[in-house]
Amino acid sequence: MRIVKEIHGRKKEFLDLCRQHQVKSLYAFGSSVTDYFDEKRSDIDLLVEIDEADPIERGGLLMDFWDQMEVFFGRKVDLLTDSSIRNPILRQSIDKKMVLLFNEDMEWLEAASRNPAFDFLKDPAEDVYSLKNGSLLREQDEK
Repeated sequence: MRIVKEIHGRKKEFLDLCRQHQVKSLYAFGSSVTDYFDEKRSDIDLLVEIDEADPIERGGLLMDFWDQMEVFFGRKVDLLTDSSIRNPILRQSIDKKMVLLFNEDMEWLEAASRNPAFDFLKDPAEDVYSLKNGSLLREQDEK
């Protein structure tokens, strides 16, 4: 999956951008998480939740994060929020195929990755830490 590989290669930069913009959770969906991704034409579809109560501040963070994601990926990014998705069919499609890229728990996972006491969580084939039957920064199994 192209998007996951690109993030994994620049993980610190990606995590810093998410933290700076108070991202609570970030998911990818659409062609960027499938084999249909076209390097020349495809955009990146993201679903974001920002942890900011003030609507004006949240709007500013969203706009700046959108710009930063387009620079990071070097292509057009469609950035959606839960409240912007009004079509139930689109919502169902996103929910079915979305892939977690960031959440607040990654702070804990980053610390755990450096602590040998948590090696039992490590997936040696992927060099990532998994929780339950999902994983961070790795393609999730389709339901």
